[in-house]
Amino acid sequence: MTTTALCRRTLVLASAALAPVLCGLGLLTVAPAGAAGGLLGTWRNWEARVYETPDGATRCAGRAFHPAILDGEVFWIFNPKLEARPEGFLAIDPRLATTGSDVTVIVDDGGRWALREAGNGWFYNDPASAEALYRAMRQGLEMTVAIGDPAQSRRIEVPLTGFTRATEAAAEACDMAAPLP
Repeated sequence: MTTTALCRRTLVLASAALAPVLCGLGLLTVAPAGAAGGLLGTWRNWEARVYETPDGATRCAGRAFHPAILDGEVFWIFNPKLEARPEGFLAIDPRLATTGSDVTVIVDDGGRWALREAGNGWFYNDPASAEALYRAMRQGLEMTVAIGDPAQSRRIEVPLTGFTRATEAAAEACDMAAPLP
């Protein structure tokens, strides 16, 4: 098992309070803030990363990782170029849903948010719903991504433990204030 896989497995099972111990043992790598393309840190089921786009711009994101998301990715992205969206936005990988699919996010069997498919095949939340969705995800325990007809949808369960810490680290790395308490 690689060090990264061992670290992820350990953090999913252990308390986030163990992170300093895991770092000391070399089981957790935390890159300095602003490290292009780098892992900023891992908190339970989420990690924070900084990405450089082909045009040289920076994007920062919290990324979910666990066995239920082997065929695609779930991100909460902070884009400094989108000043009107300081709370960031949810992005669902097109490998999780085919073109034309209905995609809905449900947090703790409560709030529901329909995602829209963009021209690039990714699915994003409506900008008007970003603050409410971000708040629900920060306070929630689990997010369900429902893909397809509601009666027969494929459901992907995404634990939200670690989401708040990961998105705070991502927002800080892109010099975007995490807007919610």
